Amino acid sequence: MRAAIHTRFGGPDVIQIRKVPKPLPKKGQILIKVNSTSVTSGDWRILGPNGPPGFGLLFRLALGITGPRNKVLGQEFSGTVTEIGAGVKDFSVGDLVMGTNDTNLGAHAEYLCMDANFAVIKKHEKVDIQEAAGIAFGGLTSLYFLRDVAKLEKGSRIAIVGASGCLGTYAVQLAKYYGAHVTAICSDKNSQLVKDLGADDVIDYHKTDFTKGSTKFDCIFNTVGKGLKYSDAKKVLQKNGMLMTAVFKSWSDLRKIIWNGLVGEKPAYKLGTPSIGKDSKADLEFLSQLIAEGKLKVVIDSKIPFENISEAFRLVDSGRKKGNVIVTIAKDL
Repeated sequence: MRAAIHTRFGGPDVIQIRKVPKPLPKKGQILIKVNSTSVTSGDWRILGPNGPPGFGLLFRLALGITGPRNKVLGQEFSGTVTEIGAGVKDFSVGDLVMGTNDTNLGAHAEYLCMDANFAVIKKHEKVDIQEAAGIAFGGLTSLYFLRDVAKLEKGSRIAIVGASGCLGTYAVQLAKYYGAHVTAICSDKNSQLVKDLGADDVIDYHKTDFTKGSTKFDCIFNTVGKGLKYSDAKKVLQKNGMLMTAVFKSWSDLRKIIWNGLVGEKPAYKLGTPSIGKDSKADLEFLSQLIAEGKLKVVIDSKIPFENISEAFRLVDSGRKKGNVIVTIAKDL
């Protein structure tokens, strides 16, 4: 089979399409012929590795000292089950499936072997096969922050920084689903996009610093992890409000987050990530149902052929993509 391989860390140019052996499903596993996958900010961080300043050694210890331990990236996928291992009861050959292999990776290939008991479900018939490959990363992460961390409810006021990106486009829609008043922070060129997704107010960060305004928020969700200090966010947060960030950009940020939690400082400053696994199946079903009912949209910036997957990484690296970058692999199902 073909796979996108990176044998050394670096930029998009280190990725090569090569022939590798097709995996075989072990007990409890399924083999999936991948129709589509995505390139996420998570894939991009691992490729570099592109971590916060001062975290290079820690990233190398986790990902590989002399080179990447896992040479095939890719978390999200959609495709068809072609083989099942012993003991698998929830899937059959021919099932259309979608999900994420999370940090186990491997979806940037023609075939993916994964545990049937992990974050994979049968694709809803009303969900497009390519769109299905762009649901898990942004959808599960934003759902975790808004529902589980912020516990948004009707009437809550939330500001979403990076509202036009992968996490942001899901966050805007899910916040509206839970009844919140949404202020989207993005560039002016993406203002119509986030308005169409349901944002009540849109602020162009190039022209206006929303932390100098008079509006008070119950929650601020920084989906990109940069461009916003806690000291500034605090000015526009309610006393019992919360600043949430999907990623941190420096040791200083991390120290502040840890200290905030230790002393119980208000407003709260939260860093987190959803636990991906068997329990993610229900959330994937929930998101799929919202999409099938037209209550949630998968925003796709580009659909890029597998042969040009390096271009997908360049688009993510630019920091200017809208929503998801989908990579199409299979010519048929």
